[in-house]
Amino acid sequence: MTSRAPANATLPEAVLTAAGVRALDARLEAAGLLRLTMENAGRAVAERVRALRPHARVLILVGRGANGGDALVAARHLHAAGQAVRVLALGLEETGLAGEMLRAWRAMGEVDLLTPQALEAALAQRCDLVLDGLLGTGFRPPLRPELSAITARLNAADLEVFAIDLPSGLQADLPQVPEGALRAARTFTLGGPKPALLFSPARECAGEWEALPLAVPQGWVLEHARARRLTPAHAAALLPQRAADAHKGTAGEVWVIGGSEGMSGAPAMAAHAALRTGSGLLRMIGTGEPRPIDPEVITARLPDWADLEAYRADRRPDALALGMGLGGQAARVAARVLAWARPTVVDADALTPELRGLGHPGVVWTPHPAEAARMLACPTHAVLADPLEAAECIRAAYGGTVVLKGGPTVVAAEDGTWVNPTGNPGMASAGMGDTLAGVIASLAGQGLEAAVAARLGVYLHGLSADLLQPERGYGLQATEVGCGIPRAWRALREWVDWAGQEERKRCKDS
Repeated sequence: MTSRAPANATLPEAVLTAAGVRALDARLEAAGLLRLTMENAGRAVAERVRALRPHARVLILVGRGANGGDALVAARHLHAAGQAVRVLALGLEETGLAGEMLRAWRAMGEVDLLTPQALEAALAQRCDLVLDGLLGTGFRPPLRPELSAITARLNAADLEVFAIDLPSGLQADLPQVPEGALRAARTFTLGGPKPALLFSPARECAGEWEALPLAVPQGWVLEHARARRLTPAHAAALLPQRAADAHKGTAGEVWVIGGSEGMSGAPAMAAHAALRTGSGLLRMIGTGEPRPIDPEVITARLPDWADLEAYRADRRPDALALGMGLGGQAARVAARVLAWARPTVVDADALTPELRGLGHPGVVWTPHPAEAARMLACPTHAVLADPLEAAECIRAAYGGTVVLKGGPTVVAAEDGTWVNPTGNPGMASAGMGDTLAGVIASLAGQGLEAAVAARLGVYLHGLSADLLQPERGYGLQATEVGCGIPRAWRALREWVDWAGQEERKRCKDS
């Protein structure tokens, strides 16, 4: 679903697993900051509830762990602000940090034991909103029968549910939906999104999610992150810069190698996108009749792929994209090109097990889930079951950087794993991967390291589609996404300029 990130984030956003949350909590406890962090988290949840539903009568469901402690803090702040609140808790023991928060709440209001009967009574009193603080990142399926009955009743009710951190019943680390998981309209995730909020089908249970800060150094959070997500400010900082005396020879020469007879469309889309991303020179090389979209593209038709070495003899590309329309000779051609040790985006037909171990730091592999399964010799559903792990396994086996395309796309590189925040379902159309390969190759040809070109290219590609989606809906075409790259580039710069002005204004006013 959709997400909302802090507007002034200059560092990447952390993607936290259950293990990462435990490690961060241990660090905060050792520093004497865990109680304060829970207070800050609960207050942030209450502020968002107040902003979104200021007059709602709120039923707050409280678990025994930290998630329940956050919910109790939120209850206290909502009550203090004058909002009608009722609290039902799985347990009434006043032990641990959550127990402290329960004592603090009891000083202000009542709490009843959460049973199916108590839930029915609360629902009968016309509450407007349920705040779910039952289960957090520590949950492992299956749900206990008594909890399953409660989530089933809530799912059947015509009530809006807001979840704290993630909807009860979801497993934080994985995209599967366990039986009985609660469905929320909105999720306030703490510190950073969990994998279950990012990948389908689990993310469909979360509604619109937004990350609330923990009021601790972001560097601490990132140290315990499973992966990271680019923010606009961080993405903008990666954009290549040109000298005032730049010319086509310094803006990057990219070769698109692909296109056997009757298969010229895919390399043409890659070349088109590379030009739109800023490449100074584009060569489209194949054994079929080349049909470039743009007249600026230099074409070469080879009698046979064996002639590729002779064509290269007196030329030196800055980056390459290969694999589109190569057909049965893809592995042989790709192995030859990879030996050139130039920045290379490997896509489509060239994503074959024969190339295992041939990657180098300048290589970017761009499989979709079925191609990833082919590379890993596993079923596609195994890739979809844990996209982060799948991308990292490909990188370990093949070398270089891996772009596992999907909703969202994962980038696994030497500096860690990244989850792309841009893009939309309208991109589910032919040629999107070819366009992405051209964007990444162009950025690599302009001097960016392969891993940086990969994550920035994925970001710009998705942003272009996001800017087009309101007017195109699901009718997006790959060529128009390629055409939209300059608009995405400009929008990214303008957004960061605006955010910087807002930040300077806040500093001045504070």
